Amino acid sequence: MRTLVLKKEHFDDRCNYIGKEDLSYFDGNIEIDLEMFLLCFECVFATGYILVKSGTYIRVNRSISAGSSIVVGGGIEVGTCINAGGNFRANGGVLAGESIWVDGYIDASTRIEAGMDMEAGLGIVAGLSITCGNDLCSGSRIFAGTCPWSMPEEDDLKITCRSLVSGEVCSGKLVETEVDKTQKEVNPKEVIFDGVRYNLVRAGS
Repeated sequence: MRTLVLKKEHFDDRCNYIGKEDLSYFDGNIEIDLEMFLLCFECVFATGYILVKSGTYIRVNRSISAGSSIVVGGGIEVGTCINAGGNFRANGGVLAGESIWVDGYIDASTRIEAGMDMEAGLGIVAGLSITCGNDLCSGSRIFAGTCPWSMPEEDDLKITCRSLVSGEVCSGKLVETEVDKTQKEVNPKEVIFDGVRYNLVRAGS
């Protein structure tokens, strides 16, 4: 499989990609062997893996996708979606305007944020908090606040989502934002619904 290695000559003075290869669909692997504070792309899709070797921060206006794994040496910010057929790993924070879909595991050294869904075929690990606007799905365990460099604050331990669909929270505090607050069980024989108290009656009685 072909591997495209991006270097300094592939970027302008403002760190925008200006290479001749169309990165919106590249049949092969993409490697970035360049250490800069920030590198900017419009859209990145590789049928193989995507590897950012240095601690560079990556910004993608649209989406980033790989048929295999995505490994980023720094943080990453994406306007819409992150999609990886393997694992996704970032040595920094992760911010996706829409969704994160990964067949393997998701691992970030600081925060992971998605505006919509977050789904991992395996586990999810974040050095700080995990946040998504919609559903959170994990095929295995979920860890938040694992940072080894300091004692995490309360907000750094939060796993915030609309609903946890699957996965076991092993580290962190789960906060589900769409809990039906109009219905609350008081005891096994009565509930409150829309402010009105009802007695529960066994069917057939």
